[in-house]
Amino acid sequence: MAPKSIKDLEETLQTILDKLAHLQTQIQQTHDHHETRYNALHHTIESRKKDWDSKQEVVNHTLHNPCLTPTRHRNS
Repeated sequence: MAPKSIKDLEETLQTILDKLAHLQTQIQQTHDHHETRYNALHHTIESRKKDWDSKQEVVNHTLHNPCLTPTRHRNS
């Protein structure tokens, strides 16, 4: 195996650096995509939790205030 010239080594190093830069870009894009998806999911979960809490408040309020609970009329 013959020793490579300085120019060959520089070209090889530049190729490696280019590939690393490309990989870094791909990693950043993947990270950004996942972060966006996480934020959207988090927003959905928070929204549904608020909706659930609101409905739970209505149920609790109704249960603790019998005058608000509909009564059934018996047909005698």
